[in-house]
Amino acid sequence: MTLDISHTILTKSDQLNADDLIGNNMILNVTGVKLLSSGGGDQPVVIDYDGGKGKPYKPCKSMRKVLAGLWGVDANQWVGRSMAVYNDPSVKWAGEEVGGIRICALSHIDKTKSVSMNESKHKKTTWIIEPLKVEQKQRAVWPDDKFNAQFDKMKIAIETGKSTVDSIVTFLQKTADLTQSQIDKLNSVKLIEQQSDEDFFGEGE
Repeated sequence: MTLDISHTILTKSDQLNADDLIGNNMILNVTGVKLLSSGGGDQPVVIDYDGGKGKPYKPCKSMRKVLAGLWGVDANQWVGRSMAVYNDPSVKWAGEEVGGIRICALSHIDKTKSVSMNESKHKKTTWIIEPLKVEQKQRAVWPDDKFNAQFDKMKIAIETGKSTVDSIVTFLQKTADLTQSQIDKLNSVKLIEQQSDEDFFGEGE
């Protein structure tokens, strides 16, 4: 019988760390993606995943380039997809090898892919990403009647600046997938700038 002690060596942190992956490569099934409004420093993208327990994955710039290159720059589309990550002990920080999280496989790619990028002025790195085959759960789709019943509220929130299309899409897709026509309908709503009394009634009237 296997006696798994991996849970006893996890680091205490508010995010997934390379040390959490020592001897324990992980498959992350993406449940949500956020872009920190504060900028987030070197880690502005926050990826939530099944079983994350409050420790999201915050990819470094190199891994963000891999995700953008192979999954696209619209991070809302990453929800429901999966990635395999591992601890690369050769990653350096301030000249010291401290380890870092790297992606080795992604779902939703049809074959082995390579992503090349400049690591420094004199060094170019190529990442080889394998297709990840995982059993995909059939996600529900938002019924049009339920979506339309909430649309007026969402429309007002977007027009008044209380919310954005991206945040609404992310929130809704935690429950079920939106159809492209539903997303297009949300994208057709625009923020209405506040008008002055003169603009509303017309000058000189």
